[in-house]
Amino acid sequence: PMDERLEAQIRGRDYATGLPREITIKNNHIRAALNKSLASIVDSVREAIEETPPELVGDVLSQGIFMCGGGAMLRGIDRLVSEETGVAVHIVQDPLTCVARGLGRMVDDFDFHRGFLNHSPKPLFINI
Repeated sequence: PMDERLEAQIRGRDYATGLPREITIKNNHIRAALNKSLASIVDSVREAIEETPPELVGDVLSQGIFMCGGGAMLRGIDRLVSEETGVAVHIVQDPLTCVARGLGRMVDDFDFHRGFLNHSPKPLFINI
């Protein structure tokens, strides 16, 4: 929940009539629409932590979770995940492109990074 109330005008086609229409949506409408997806994200993060080997969980607890992807740009998602998991959460710089840029760096020096790609049976991150 946020202290400030946000509103936005949305224009589009009314599904029922097929005619153009403009409506005002509020932040609580968006939050309600995203609630199920956010619960799924939190559950996935919890599951990833539970499946993380004990020797790495210490690193997660000391350094926190770093979120990337478009979902990381949702306002307050870092607070939500932190409150639900008890782990500090950080949003990476430029979350939309960081994975692609990182992959580009791996491709640039593929021989060096080959070992990382061959030995990880399951990814230890969730790109949201």
